[in-house]
Amino acid sequence: MSRSLLSLSCVLSLFALSVGELAAQALPEVTLSIKEINRLDVFEERELAQAEKAFKDQKYADARTRYKSFVVKHANSPGTAYAMLRMGRCAELGGTTADAIEDYQALVARFPRSDKYA
Repeated sequence: MSRSLLSLSCVLSLFALSVGELAAQALPEVTLSIKEINRLDVFEERELAQAEKAFKDQKYADARTRYKSFVVKHANSPGTAYAMLRMGRCAELGGTTADAIEDYQALVARFPRSDKYA
């Protein structure tokens, strides 16, 4: 292989590696702000904390079930939009794309004006 082709091959390999590394970097997860947490009652905060722990432990099916339970029990909570977003994220990370799409569509339908969550 000629020297220029070898150099070009090395450059392309490095470029492909860089692109792959960029794609692998995860965007930061959306979280509740301190202000939003302070608006939750004790029961809501406890239930979300349990769902968050399951999410952090990468138990996405369990976390999704907990977020879904939160949405049903606390439909008018300040944490409902967040829980709906996390349901979709759990489905996405758990590999159930169809569920993730449904969850995200339900979030946008229910909170169409939410800049943070929809």
